[in-house]
Amino acid sequence: MSKIRFLVLDDHHLIRLGIRAAISQHEDWEIVATVGSLAEGMRALEDVEFEFAIVDLGLPDGSGLEFIARARQVRPDLKMLVSSMRDAHLFASRCISHGAHGYIAKQESDVNIDLAIQTILDGGVYVSKSVSIDDALGNSTGGTTLFQEVSTLSKRELSVFELIGQGCSTKLIAEQMGVKTKTVDSYRERIKNKLEITSTSELLHYATRWVVSLEEN
Repeated sequence: MSKIRFLVLDDHHLIRLGIRAAISQHEDWEIVATVGSLAEGMRALEDVEFEFAIVDLGLPDGSGLEFIARARQVRPDLKMLVSSMRDAHLFASRCISHGAHGYIAKQESDVNIDLAIQTILDGGVYVSKSVSIDDALGNSTGGTTLFQEVSTLSKRELSVFELIGQGCSTKLIAEQMGVKTKTVDSYRERIKNKLEITSTSELLHYATRWVVSLEEN
């Protein structure tokens, strides 16, 4: 039986070594190319034969999403697994919508990457344990309900919500909006009440998801 050939696109040497060690445990799997930049990955799409790509999102010269989008065009049958440090709740669905077949957090790749690869080879979709398949495929109604409730925010509240999602501190939001920090704190509390959010971390989580959704559309 012919071997499944892998491309590893990741700029972290230790991560590449870990992936190589996992794949080497399977006689019918082999890595044929290891690259550390988007440019090298794009060249590999043209020059190297492989059936499976393991892709990092954060590359020194671009995003792994660009590789995924290009691969979908030139190699529609290519299997792709994203391996990333980024929050799976925020990026799993985005990667799958771009054409990836799975998303695994690097924190769990040491123990679950074999399962992720095999799931995809068997025709399934793999996502990190912290994310449900429905969320990753965009079938969950919970996020949709929350985003519908964003429409209840006032114009100023929505501005604060988006700035929170962009990672701005209370002080920076106040400076950008020309108000006092206490005013921003008041807006934050109103937003939490309207969206039925109970904690600051939850507010940051959903605000970030909101900003990501705007970038996708």
